Amino acid sequence: MSVVSVDERARNRSAVKSFAERVLVRTFLVQLSAVADGPQVAIDAAAVPDLGDPHPDFGSAFADRVSADETDNRKVFIVRVDYVTPTGGADQPKFNPLDEDPVISWGTRETNVIVIKDIDGNPIENSAFDPFDPPLEERAF
Repeated sequence: MSVVSVDERARNRSAVKSFAERVLVRTFLVQLSAVADGPQVAIDAAAVPDLGDPHPDFGSAFADRVSADETDNRKVFIVRVDYVTPTGGADQPKFNPLDEDPVISWGTRETNVIVIKDIDGNPIENSAFDPFDPPLEERAF
């Protein structure tokens, strides 16, 4: 019950990006000493990354799933390690609208404002001491 060799297969690396996550895949060719050694021995080989281990090239991705498939040679397994990171991990930051430059625009508009007091703060009233109806208006910009 032992592992003879573990070789990473650089040709079979892959990556998938979706809205929810990024998956990076590494594969290993694991050769065992006996047919009785099963896929669990291949997965537990010391050179195969364990769950939670960081990806060697992308520190924001961590091993999330490890699986082993038997080949035609019953002593050899292909071990697949899936590394998962939320989309836009440390290697590519997420879009944050607060980081964008502000868009500022302004303009003027002429309008009328109701005037109920004079420049000294006294109410504007008619000779009967009632407010004007309709009230007085002044142009404002």
